[in-house]
Amino acid sequence: MFFKSNNTENIINALDQIEEFVKGNTNSIELDELKKDDKILKKIHSLANLIAHKQEEDVTIYGEIMICAEKLSDGFIDDRITKTTSNAKLNYIAKTFNKMSNKLEESLIEIDKVLDEYSKQNFLTSINEDLFRGGELKNLSIGVNYLKDEITKNLMSTYRT
Repeated sequence: MFFKSNNTENIINALDQIEEFVKGNTNSIELDELKKDDKILKKIHSLANLIAHKQEEDVTIYGEIMICAEKLSDGFIDDRITKTTSNAKLNYIAKTFNKMSNKLEESLIEIDKVLDEYSKQNFLTSINEDLFRGGELKNLSIGVNYLKDEITKNLMSTYRT
């Protein structure tokens, strides 16, 4: 396939701009000066717009993921990722992150309620130790339940004597 020298130059320029955009070296693709009557250049323009649109979608969801992660690291567990993208992998990451946040929120609320009951001298409630498969949060729930059992034992022995 042979192109006119001017068209070849325009195509190379357009592809260079797309490449720089994909690499993250530029924030936009400027192809307005392309001849709209040329089929190849039209196709390149269409692809450039598609890439730019997908990149914009992805940046939005990346931003939400980063904000949620920062808030979570600061102790705020109620933020969720609400944006979606055409990128299935990013949507899966967002869904998994939200699932994790939900589970953390539910378990920490449960632990907080149980500890509140303990502060009122009510040691009847236990924390569901099956909330987590392992790790420090599972150890925390086991530890709180152990504490409850020990306090209950001590109270029972105190009242017996």
